Amino acid sequence: MRHLIEVTKQDIKNGVPCNPWCCPIANAVCRHFKIKNDNSSPVSVASNVRVKGDVDTYYKLSRAANRFIDRFDKGHKVAPFKFYITEINSKFYITEIN
Repeated sequence: MRHLIEVTKQDIKNGVPCNPWCCPIANAVCRHFKIKNDNSSPVSVASNVRVKGDVDTYYKLSRAANRFIDRFDKGHKVAPFKFYITEINSKFYITEIN
């Protein structure tokens, strides 16, 4: 399943560089899924997005989203944008990291 995620100016303003739980993309994903975002957020962003729940769900980030994270974490100016996250089969993801 794919979800369109919109990173807003407010997500960027509230984002914390190098923090996978409070970065602008985590903020946008939390808003999309109607999840409260704080330092104990169930959403974590790295090369993929992890949404914790009864069953953890993993989503693949687009290249544009990964470039955004890299630029934001390095302190470069970033602009609002939209991108898709695509659900990854959890079993496949777990197989890949072992």
